[in-house]
Amino acid sequence: MTKFQVMDDDKMTNKTNGIIYFYLRSKYGTDVTEIKYETLGTLYRKKSKYFLFFEENDIENNIKTKCRLEFDEEKIRIRRDGQVIIEQTHIDQKIEDGYVKTQYGIIPTTAKTNGYQVLKNFDGKLVIILDYDLHLAEDLTGSYQMKVEFKEEEMSMIQILKDNLKKEINNALIKCGYLNERAQFNVVLENSKDVIHGDYSTNAAMQLTKIARKNPRLIAEEIISHFDSKQANVDKVEIAGPGFINFFMNKQMLTKVIKEIIELDSDYGKSNAGKGQKYNVEYVSANPTGDLHLGHARGAALGDTLCRALEKAGYAVTREYYVNDAGNQINNLVLSAYTRYLQALGIEAPMPEDAYQGPDIVTLGQSIANKYGNQFVDKFDENYKLIREIALTFELDKIKQDLKMFGVEFDLFTSEQELYDKDLVKEAIDLLQEKGYIYEKEGATWFRTTDFGDDKDRVLRKSDGTFTYLTPDIANHIEKIKRGNDRLIDIWGADHHGYIARVKASIQALGYESNKLEVDVIQMVRLIKDGQEFKMSKRTGKAVTIRDLVDEVGVDATRYFFVMRSGDTQMDFDLNLATEQSNANPVYYAQYAHARTCSLLRQAEDKGFKVSVKDEYPLIVHEKEYEVIKLMGDFGSIIADSAVKRKPHLICNYINDLATAFHSLYSVEKIIDENNIEKTNEKLALIKALKITLTNSLDLIGVSAPEKM
Repeated sequence: MTKFQVMDDDKMTNKTNGIIYFYLRSKYGTDVTEIKYETLGTLYRKKSKYFLFFEENDIENNIKTKCRLEFDEEKIRIRRDGQVIIEQTHIDQKIEDGYVKTQYGIIPTTAKTNGYQVLKNFDGKLVIILDYDLHLAEDLTGSYQMKVEFKEEEMSMIQILKDNLKKEINNALIKCGYLNERAQFNVVLENSKDVIHGDYSTNAAMQLTKIARKNPRLIAEEIISHFDSKQANVDKVEIAGPGFINFFMNKQMLTKVIKEIIELDSDYGKSNAGKGQKYNVEYVSANPTGDLHLGHARGAALGDTLCRALEKAGYAVTREYYVNDAGNQINNLVLSAYTRYLQALGIEAPMPEDAYQGPDIVTLGQSIANKYGNQFVDKFDENYKLIREIALTFELDKIKQDLKMFGVEFDLFTSEQELYDKDLVKEAIDLLQEKGYIYEKEGATWFRTTDFGDDKDRVLRKSDGTFTYLTPDIANHIEKIKRGNDRLIDIWGADHHGYIARVKASIQALGYESNKLEVDVIQMVRLIKDGQEFKMSKRTGKAVTIRDLVDEVGVDATRYFFVMRSGDTQMDFDLNLATEQSNANPVYYAQYAHARTCSLLRQAEDKGFKVSVKDEYPLIVHEKEYEVIKLMGDFGSIIADSAVKRKPHLICNYINDLATAFHSLYSVEKIIDENNIEKTNEKLALIKALKITLTNSLDLIGVSAPEKM
């Protein structure tokens, strides 16, 4: 979410969660008191005005007061429990009567402000500084300085709660003497698998055993004794097993994520984790000489999902398809197309030895014959460029159509031939020559890749003057860097594994770190049908293509199955399972969860119920409901994690976990209760938030979210 983005509508929909750092200094006579605390807050933007909501915590007296700061360029106003207690404008100073809740009860006050300043986006924070005098009674007037810092967090309320919990664990470790104030311990929080063990658990005590040289249970007891439960929004802490610490969260704080999800809707899950870094992702890049096959389909599904996750996590992504439209394979394509063209005209012509035999080439030849008639007969050489252009356009358009059918589109199609035409291939060698990594040997030009860990040096230009396949690839990666990309990601087939070190060597030779380019390798796919490997297409009698597979099981099942396994592992694609309408089929299981939420919302609407959108949901109390809520709250971090680790399958894992939690909730808890309208309306808010989360997560992997099944 963009910081403090101006919204056109009248609703306060630009919502940002964050942490309030509150500081108040008061002076009555010679008595000076300072109050400092941190709490969760929410910033809204309505046109030109900001609204900052938080709770003022008087922990000593166990008083929580709802506070609201309203401000724009002209005026600032403070409300406590709905009452205006302070107002300041740039035009004049006002004295406002109000009320303040203290340990003595609610008493009338007058306040006079002496000035304020609002610093927006200062050091990544919103900082409000306010000086004022507060008159509590005839003989009791004090001067105050209040400073409120709002640190914006691009994460859900659940994630803020978890981060806050980690921070309080760190604070406890500092108080125990295990850390100094500048150190940060990597606190690992796990979702508890059983409700009897709370909401979250950490093994921090066991991690510290070697440092502290104590029994981990004793360390856990020390941590708990110094742990601020109220500040962490924790109701109860327990030690389990050898030293696990289990945390039972304030459940109403967890439910705050429901309203957040409903308000953000399709934007839920977005974050600024990538901070706008430019990523160039190259994938598929199949030769334009035939149909896309299973390996290409798997790479397309994984590459597209990765790009969607990166964008959702705040990265600027360019999707690139590298077109290998130069070299001998293109010459073979042209010869194959010309031969089929002659055959389409009834002229006997044998197919060349290395010809492409696919049915698409037959169609291509026929289309040339239909359009050009006898124009090219016995005139191959003089029409070579035109036939080449026709053949390449035909094949590339077919690939684009198949990819679009599969839900995959690219921002950039880079032509290998254009790299030659623009002299960029020669420039790449010259650039490496300047860096001192090129030498001549036996009439060929060599790249000293062994300087960067390759097992042997590589030829860039052969003794006959032609370039190797590696050379234009290096030129292309140089162009990617010139476009200002911070990181390059290539997704290649398993047969290119040995090629990685060579291309990474070129990146290093140019002075960049090796991780400027990351290469993910996609392993092979086997189709399984009726327990047997399934190789041939019914339509063509040849290898199965992406279109054959989609015709067999559909786009949704194809994409889900390809994404749900890590790309670096070989996979068996079970055709029977992919078409089965049962919970055993993972895509059916996930989509059915979404359809079930839609059914519940329709039923409720028909019966006159309304989704209740509010800050807290006191009637949501079932542990299964909290399990769903916590999972929903993790959505943004799952996306960011899958993006930065380049592991799209983590999204499928998440979808399955969320669907499982919902199906489990549905089996034990009644959602629509006509005898309890308020409770039903609250539960419907949970269902609507779940529907949104499922829709957004399925969209990330390019799978539809049906409303009926």
